[in-house]
Amino acid sequence: MRTMAKRTAFASSLGASLLIVTAGTAAAAAPEPQSRLVIGVGHGENAQSMHAERTVSLGCAPSVTGDHPHAVKACDDLMRVDGAFDSLAGLNQHKACTLEYRPVTVTVDGYWKGKRVSYEHTFANTCVKNLNASYLFQV
Repeated sequence: MRTMAKRTAFASSLGASLLIVTAGTAAAAAPEPQSRLVIGVGHGENAQSMHAERTVSLGCAPSVTGDHPHAVKACDDLMRVDGAFDSLAGLNQHKACTLEYRPVTVTVDGYWKGKRVSYEHTFANTCVKNLNASYLFQV
């Protein structure tokens, strides 16, 4: 009877130990959340009225992928602000452009660190977009 009790106690503690080790291994092996985006650029005052002129894909995690022309720099910008797209829209506002109003809208849709994101920003013209925005919007 004592032998049976010892075996049961040993089996229970062994099972608990394996469960703890397995849980710890699973947590350590959890994949990095994906960051995959589609960036669109076109003339128009908002996403609904814009004429899409270019659309590119960008993956930042687990690795840099996609057809974005400045993929590494765009991902670096995004990582620096942890996906706060508004922080990337007005970086160099002290630079001058013409006062022409020909709105350019950029859109971003996809997943940032596993969370669904959707973003839209309209610049006064292409010059303003190119001088004042992150590499993310330079498509």
